[in-house]
Amino acid sequence: MFTKIVKSALFIVVLFTVLLGCTNSKVTDKNTSVSFGICTDVHHNVIHDAPRRLGIFVDDMTDKKADFIIEMGDFCYPDSTSNDFMEVFNRFKNDKYFMLGNHDRDNGVTWEQSIKYFGMPAPYYSFDKNGFHFIVLNGNEFADTTQNGYPRNISDKQLNWLKNDLIKTEKKTVVFVHQSLFDSHGVINQDTVRNILSGQLTTDGKHKVLVCFNGHSHVDAAKKIDGVWYVAINSMSYFWVGGAHKHKSYSDAVHKENPWIEYVCPYKEPLYAFVTINKNGTISIKGRKTEWVGPSPASYNFKSDYYQPEWIAPQVSDRELK
Repeated sequence: MFTKIVKSALFIVVLFTVLLGCTNSKVTDKNTSVSFGICTDVHHNVIHDAPRRLGIFVDDMTDKKADFIIEMGDFCYPDSTSNDFMEVFNRFKNDKYFMLGNHDRDNGVTWEQSIKYFGMPAPYYSFDKNGFHFIVLNGNEFADTTQNGYPRNISDKQLNWLKNDLIKTEKKTVVFVHQSLFDSHGVINQDTVRNILSGQLTTDGKHKVLVCFNGHSHVDAAKKIDGVWYVAINSMSYFWVGGAHKHKSYSDAVHKENPWIEYVCPYKEPLYAFVTINKNGTISIKGRKTEWVGPSPASYNFKSDYYQPEWIAPQVSDRELK
């Protein structure tokens, strides 16, 4: 009788161990990929229907069960005028991350106020998710005291932090920064930043950084430089054409209430990306395509000093990157 009891007990222990092993295996399997939603340059205080656009993004990422979502700057004025807009973003129940864009200090607020409003831990920071490492940079630092206009530099202090942060991790890494690290309207010292990103290797000699995403440019583009992908995610809302191309896309009432709209070529539906990254280093980007509201930049014979003509389009392209 005693022998039977012992055998039964051993069987239960073995069965429990096997089941626990299966459970742990599932946890490990989750660390083979990560998925997230990216939106950028929504410009709540420029485009009249920003809450509708953001709501479509949040609902889609909820349906897709994204591990997290991130907005990459120029989101909204960080004050009480944006509280209802922020509530739309907060409908997403998983983790949410913010980044400082150059316009997130408009309307007379300080960077400190912006950071507090968005609930950011710091102007730049990093986090881990599903066995991957993520770095959020701040491209809004002045190169020197004589620089005019919106700052678009990464300071030596931040560069040292970036280098040390990369040294500390062996995980495959994704970087986010508002201003581009590959077009001429981006970060001023982009060469220095790229050298840091491409220079950090894992113990098996592979690049730690797989991809760097940016907003700011309101274009759709991608380029691989020194083993690292750089991807510009288009604005959720529009392409900026400026005062020389002042025009009308919406009704008189909309333009009266939103005076900046006459300087943009809006997208009919919101643009954003759903990204999946696998442990083998493959990057899947699922974007969206829409159409212009009113005249397109090409209809004005618009030419840019910064961007290739094919980059200016109402789309975020689907991409499979290795």
